[in-house]
Amino acid sequence: MNEPVPPEPPAQPSPPTARSPADVVGALGLLGLLLVLSALTWQRAGVWATQRALWSDAAEKSPGKARVHLSLGYALRREGRYQEAIAEYRRGLATAGDAETAQQLRRNLGAALIWAGRNAEAVTVLQEALLARPGDSELLGNLGSAALGLHDPALAARAARQAVEVDEGNGSAWNILGNAQQELGDLAGAREAFGRAAALDPDDGLPARNLARVLDRLGDAAGACEARRRALAGRLPPAFQAEVTRALAACR
Repeated sequence: MNEPVPPEPPAQPSPPTARSPADVVGALGLLGLLLVLSALTWQRAGVWATQRALWSDAAEKSPGKARVHLSLGYALRREGRYQEAIAEYRRGLATAGDAETAQQLRRNLGAALIWAGRNAEAVTVLQEALLARPGDSELLGNLGSAALGLHDPALAARAARQAVEVDEGNGSAWNILGNAQQELGDLAGAREAFGRAAALDPDDGLPARNLARVLDRLGDAAGACEARRRALAGRLPPAFQAEVTRALAACR
């Protein structure tokens, strides 16, 4: 699940690209094959509007099919229509006849709630999902993200730490752990967590940006400058690009 950028570093789920901690289409029913094959080549934003129309029609004709609501919710989420996506996932849960579909709906619902800023609801949904799969690294990472959104760094740290214990390669969870430890005052722990996150995904500039801020607080100016150079070499939201560029101007 790293697209939206919350205050300070990442109170968010990772986007549905490589490692999507939160969004799982899982639509293998009506028109599922078409969706999976087409998703490999779609590049334009208008594609998701097309999919919304496709799945909206399917939902109107088959309102009792939970997987149709799952796919429609996913298309809506990709368009940034989070509230509508949430409603579709809830409709799907009301009609889900098997545990696997219900679990996928809870996973996506939890992510959509985080994207919509409804973190308290997200915590509830994700905790319910974890009852079925207590060792799910992606669910644990998203629980940590929602907890950060609620300014509960203790819960965020516990969830993110469990996530990386299950999967050391979960870079998003390492980044969340770094934020939680920073809020708890554990700067050394935050430095290690952000460093792990940055090493796992060098193309994501956010962990390196977060690492630079911690290194500043630890008095490591040279290390902070190097981390900012790494951050600018990766993906950063425009606001963070400007921030890192300004800070880097003071580096020698």
